[in-house]
Amino acid sequence: MQVYEKYCALARDAGSNSDYVSAENFQQHAEHYYRIMSAAQEQAQQRQNNRQQNGSQAPTNEDNSDRGEANQERPPDVDPAEAEQPVVDVDVQAS
Repeated sequence: MQVYEKYCALARDAGSNSDYVSAENFQQHAEHYYRIMSAAQEQAQQRQNNRQQNGSQAPTNEDNSDRGEANQERPPDVDPAEAEQPVVDVDVQAS
């Protein structure tokens, strides 16, 4: 909320100084942050409602993706003896 209020204050100050271009710019920034905050609050409310409806079940992959964690399958374990070894080309010159 601080960023939103900061841009609103900057827009008011620019408008009072007759800098209407900067005032509009700051107002657009404020609206942008307001939309971001609203969307984040809505998602948090939906997650909370889902958790309350599901009771105390274990978190799903969907819950992990909301926290920014990768929703990827784990790579299969590879035996180091069977793993493809890199080819190293060494040019040895006799002295």
